[in-house]
Amino acid sequence: MKKPDNYIFVIFGGSGDLSKRKLVPALFNLCRDGLLPADYVIIGLGRKDYTDESYRQKMIESIKHHGRNTSNDQHILEDFSRHLYYHQFDMNQPGAGFNIKNVGMDFHYSDLIGEGIPEAYERLLLDSLLGDGTLYARADGVEAAAQLKSISS
Repeated sequence: MKKPDNYIFVIFGGSGDLSKRKLVPALFNLCRDGLLPADYVIIGLGRKDYTDESYRQKMIESIKHHGRNTSNDQHILEDFSRHLYYHQFDMNQPGAGFNIKNVGMDFHYSDLIGEGIPEAYERLLLDSLLGDGTLYARADGVEAAAQLKSISS
């Protein structure tokens, strides 16, 4: 799989338990294993009142506590933390300070893996967009519908 040139990760609930225990340590492991692009940013959005620097310190502590052995990775940890940013954001508070605008989404599956969408996947997407209910029906429901149709025919 081709690694993208740059990436922005946005973590809603960036100050929460899932981020501290799982998401940020997992992103650090990807960084340490060389699987993140050279140019990336991780933005944590949360209700707690952190600055970028205090958020970085909190996440470093969390990585050390919940991540794989980091005793030999201090320089990687410092580099990783420079990619972390934080913005206080409370969805329960009206007018949280974001100006939302439309953006163009020019995404092509082939850009990621170098080939087109597999035909079966393309068919599944098309059928779900057109509303083919049999894609999501349970087998017993399809059989019952078939019996009703054969009785009424």
